[in-house]
Amino acid sequence: MLFAEEKISMQIEDSSAAPEIVIAADGSGASLAVALLFKLSEKHLQSIENVVLLSPWLDFSPDNPLITGKRVSDEVMTGEALHRAADLYTYANNLDNPLVSPLKASAENFIGFPPFFIQMGEKEILLPQAEQFAELLKQNEIECTLDVWPNMMFMFQMADEYLHESHLALDK
Repeated sequence: MLFAEEKISMQIEDSSAAPEIVIAADGSGASLAVALLFKLSEKHLQSIENVVLLSPWLDFSPDNPLITGKRVSDEVMTGEALHRAADLYTYANNLDNPLVSPLKASAENFIGFPPFFIQMGEKEILLPQAEQFAELLKQNEIECTLDVWPNMMFMFQMADEYLHESHLALDK
């Protein structure tokens, strides 16, 4: 994260440079991307033009029904896989931390945030989290587009070679 902050600082020092930075992340990387935004100063946030999240994981907390539920799954992802990933990601009493689970963030965490574009498949078990996050952003007056693709599964964008919809989604 320090490297990203240094790059942003260099861009801001050149006052003629318009914001050109787009932060993009998929899956579990989405929480890291949002954590980066939480750590940037307002001055540095002004250099971020947009944030793009594909099939984001936004809640690793122990009260997440996807992690606590039994036999929760879609075509690709399972609640068990989410639970295991959460265990590997950080220690148990850190899972409620907004830097790990952005859905746990408060309004002051979102001050100065750039616009978001979130793309998901309709069949994803993570879709309710994305809907909650989009609503949280909108409540904090942050522009957010939630782009949900019918009949698509987790990370369908990565199947560009096999699914015509994946190609269209990535173009969007």
